[in-house]
Amino acid sequence: MKSKICMVVVLLLLLVLMFIFVPTSTAAANTNTTNNTYDLPVWLTIPDPDANSSGISCPYLFKEAKTISDNENESENESVADVTVTGEEAVLNGSGGRIWYVGKGDADFADIQDAIDNASPGDTIIVKPGTYIENLVVNVANLTIRSESGYGSTIVQAARDYEHVFYVAADDVDIMGFTIKGATNIYAHRFRTAGIYIVSARSNISDNYITGNNNGIVVSVGSYARIVRNHIAGNTACGIMLQIANNCEVMDNVISANKFGIQLWGSSNCEILNNVIESNNLGLYLLCTNTDKIVNNTIYMSTNYSIYLSQSWNNRIYHNNFIISGTGVGVNARDDRRDANYWSHPILLEGNYWSDYTGIDNGNGTGKHAISGDGIGDTKIPHYYDHYPFMKKNGWVYLLENKEVTFENATGTGIISLCIDKGYFVQAMSESPPPSDLIFPHGLFNFTISGFSPGDSVTVTIKLPLCLPVNSQFWIFSSQNKWFEIPMGDNDGDNLVTIELIDGGVGDEDGIKNGIIITRGGPVILPDLTLNSSDISFIPAGAAAG
Repeated sequence: MKSKICMVVVLLLLLVLMFIFVPTSTAAANTNTTNNTYDLPVWLTIPDPDANSSGISCPYLFKEAKTISDNENESENESVADVTVTGEEAVLNGSGGRIWYVGKGDADFADIQDAIDNASPGDTIIVKPGTYIENLVVNVANLTIRSESGYGSTIVQAARDYEHVFYVAADDVDIMGFTIKGATNIYAHRFRTAGIYIVSARSNISDNYITGNNNGIVVSVGSYARIVRNHIAGNTACGIMLQIANNCEVMDNVISANKFGIQLWGSSNCEILNNVIESNNLGLYLLCTNTDKIVNNTIYMSTNYSIYLSQSWNNRIYHNNFIISGTGVGVNARDDRRDANYWSHPILLEGNYWSDYTGIDNGNGTGKHAISGDGIGDTKIPHYYDHYPFMKKNGWVYLLENKEVTFENATGTGIISLCIDKGYFVQAMSESPPPSDLIFPHGLFNFTISGFSPGDSVTVTIKLPLCLPVNSQFWIFSSQNKWFEIPMGDNDGDNLVTIELIDGGVGDEDGIKNGIIITRGGPVILPDLTLNSSDISFIPAGAAAG
């Protein structure tokens, strides 16, 4: 008897979890559409960081049930309702799709939803200036919806405040150039309604002004969304929320005066780059997320935390400005798994700028902290969780000036000078040569270069204290734990030579296209100048001479 009761309870619980609501289209052709959607189970309510969140269960532990709206089940061949088109001939866009115009006067449609319902994949909808009172359901894939003259004159306002302004249920949708507002009702949950709500893949949301909603932009169980150059301000919950979303890019946005600037919840492999996040209650909130990259953002004037991580791991956070308000209100950072996240670049050993860091750059340490004047603090570390804090705002930009380095070589022949045509030197030093049949008269040069695009080549000009014989060579250590020769230019018997290094290729020890070149090697003189390199038995570094 008890087992039957338990089974009934479980079935009822499953039915409750599958009962979820989605906004409908306002188009006449879709008035009979059933209101279905998919969203998160109600027990996975997003915790407020002001409260104790130690008992959170991460959302990726649960499987998300999807119920697709009737719109998405319609056959592609099914006809739509008849709509009068005012244009005499179809206008095609650059990809062969049709261009539809929305607006008053000489336009194909008066309403945006009518244009969506009559569009086909590959089409473009251009919206003329005006205010459009609609709740839009976008269920046509590979569709571009953009304003004709930008968000200053083209407004889309929710007709029903308890529904999203844009609900994007199809892949490859672009939305550009609108003011989007009015989705203010929290209906079942305070984090639900949004100016743009995305449940699909590869959306591109750019150049919009999104204000006066519950959330600005939400990507829920979606992927590869690109959110770029938007101004998102004055929304009561999140400016941007990535909710169980993967491989998304949030870049070059201004996000202000929301409760949360950007929130990542159960998401992974997302990039948050070059954003200005200002005057929010909490700037960046990462909950149950992993393998995200937070780089080159400026977060300031947060009334609570600039950045808050809870139950998150393997996230990389570097080259950001974290600035507390001038009144001293707010705390810059909190991470309840501090050893599980990277608060500096793991290879470059460069962290973030913190307005409340009070250490000094005096070289009073070991490793990178033995370098004075490199712009990275060497005392009072770690600051919060950052072992390599910058002394100045945007301190990594100043590193681009480090295109030339000099150092005493390990063999005592004099001063070595290295100069590069792009990027900057992260570090450079001399090492004693390894045991071998070759002669390294100036020792080995160990240096790291960054500040260029992944896969780029970099030319290094080397000035030596003594001249090299004309048939000298340049040998380096490779990622395969072997030594080999690379071409050396300008080898005409004087003390100036050049080598070309390729990120992920020739001369890069890690062999990865990651915008970082690591090189260890040096000029070589063959014992017998009549020999070729193929005649030499070269012993790897650390091996005993035989």
